[in-house]
Amino acid sequence: MISILVAVYNVEPYIRRCLDSIICQTYDDLEIIIVNDGSSDSSGDICEEYAKIDSRIQIIHQPNGGLSVVRNAGLDAATGDYIGFIDGDDYIEPDMYQHLYQVMMQTESDIVQCKSLEHKGNSNCPAPQNCLSGEYNSFTLYDFDSMLEHFANKLIVASVWGNLYKAEIFEDLRFSPGFYGQDTILFPDIIAKCSSFTKTDLKLYHYCRREDSITKTEKTQTHLKSRLKVIDTYMRIYNDPARINAKKSIAFFLCYALAKRQWNLAMKKSSRISSLEKKEYYKLAKKIARTCYNDARNHVGYKKRPIYEKVCFRMFCLSPTIYLYVVRFVSLFMGK
Repeated sequence: MISILVAVYNVEPYIRRCLDSIICQTYDDLEIIIVNDGSSDSSGDICEEYAKIDSRIQIIHQPNGGLSVVRNAGLDAATGDYIGFIDGDDYIEPDMYQHLYQVMMQTESDIVQCKSLEHKGNSNCPAPQNCLSGEYNSFTLYDFDSMLEHFANKLIVASVWGNLYKAEIFEDLRFSPGFYGQDTILFPDIIAKCSSFTKTDLKLYHYCRREDSITKTEKTQTHLKSRLKVIDTYMRIYNDPARINAKKSIAFFLCYALAKRQWNLAMKKSSRISSLEKKEYYKLAKKIARTCYNDARNHVGYKKRPIYEKVCFRMFCLSPTIYLYVVRFVSLFMGK
C-alpha cells in the first residue's frame, strides 16, 4: 500500500483538482492522508466532502504550523509500505503512482522520481504525449556521491513531491519545522539512507506556482534563517573527510545557490531584513564562496554553465557588493 500525504493550507480553488487526480489513480491500493494546516477558507470542508465518498481518505485537522509540521503529521499517521507527497495546489497524472511503483519493483530502488511540469495558478497543463504510453527512459544511482553529483547538476531534484519512497527511509527522519526549503535541508539525510535512486523521464507531476506562494513573497527573516540552514547543512558535508568525493558537487551547488540572481535581488529589496543582517549574511556568503570556488570551478557542471554565470560566480567571490550592483543593472536592462 502507498500512503499519499497531502498538505493542505488555504487551497480552496485547487484542492478539488488535486484530490480528483489522486482518487482516480490507476494504482488504487492507497492510503490518502490529508493534513489540513488550519486553513481559514473552505479547504477543510472540501476535504471532508471527499472523505465521505472515498473510504481511503483520512483527514487530520491541526492548527497552522507550517509545511514541515504538516508532513511530519502525515508521516506519523502513515501505515503504508511506500510514501508519496503531494501539495494541495498541485495535481498528478492518472498513472503516476502505478508507473513509479512498477519502476521501483523493476529496479529494486529505494526512491523513484518522475519529472514535473510547472505552470501558473489554476490553469490545466495538457498531459505530455508519452505519459500513458509505457515508453520511458530512466537511470539508477547507487551511492551517495553520485546522487549528490546528479543533484548538483539538476538531473535529480530535492523536492519530495513527484517521488515514491520506501517507507523505511522515514522511520527516523522528519522535516525541520520553522524553515522554508525543507526538502533541500532534508535531502542529504534521505539519500544517505538510500541504496539506489531511479529517475524516470515521464512528466507526471503538475507543480502549480502561485503568485502568493512562499517563493513569490517578500524575503523575511525566516527566508534568511532557512538560507543559513541550507548553507550549514551542505557545508558540513563539504567539510566531512568521509565525503571527500562529494566536495566538488557540494561546492558547485553552494556557489550556484549563493550567486543566484533572483534570490539576491529579492534579498536586497527586502524591508523585513535589517541592513545589519544583510551585511552579516553577505560576509558569511563571501567566505563560503571563496572557500568553495576552486572546487566548484573544477566540477563538470560549472564547466557547462554559460559565461555570464561563471562571471557571476567569480564576481560574487570577489565582492558580493559589486556583484549586486552588476546584476541589478543587468536586471533593469533586461526588464526583469
